[in-house]
Amino acid sequence: MRFSRRRSSPPAVATLTAATAPSNDVSSSRYDLALTEARRGFDEQATQMTRVRTTMTGLLASGGVTFSVLVIATGQPMGANQQKLLIAAAVAFGILAICVVVGAWPRKVTPGVRPVDLIVWADEGDLPDTAARNLALHYEDAYEANKKQLDRLTHLHMVCLFMFALTIVILTARLIGV
Repeated sequence: MRFSRRRSSPPAVATLTAATAPSNDVSSSRYDLALTEARRGFDEQATQMTRVRTTMTGLLASGGVTFSVLVIATGQPMGANQQKLLIAAAVAFGILAICVVVGAWPRKVTPGVRPVDLIVWADEGDLPDTAARNLALHYEDAYEANKKQLDRLTHLHMVCLFMFALTIVILTARLIGV
């Protein structure tokens, strides 16, 4: 898409030119760009939430493999602290597992829009501009509500990463006989 910049307004605002505007038989709403961006942001947020959950589950699997390999490694020198280090590693891995379960637990996520809302807007006689505006604002409200959930999930993911690294460091220290 080509964008032209309005020079009259202090902040540069990108607008669609007539040559690049969608050419439909249905009249285009002046809120189409806002609605498109709201949908894009909402979809990106859903993708990001799925990605974080998948990564957390992968960390649990990697942590399990790492834990089992480093605990039963043969020929390892056992230091005086080997039992304490094994318990510390088990606690770190346990915290990792708990965090993954909490992160994978179903969360209340605000959906984009319910079909009944669209029907009500149409029945009330909303013009396409008004309906597109309402829909864009609804997506924004849902985005903000879901952002809090995503932020919590991201912090939980960071805890999982830290616990994974801590488990490896502790088990490696045990393996070399610290």
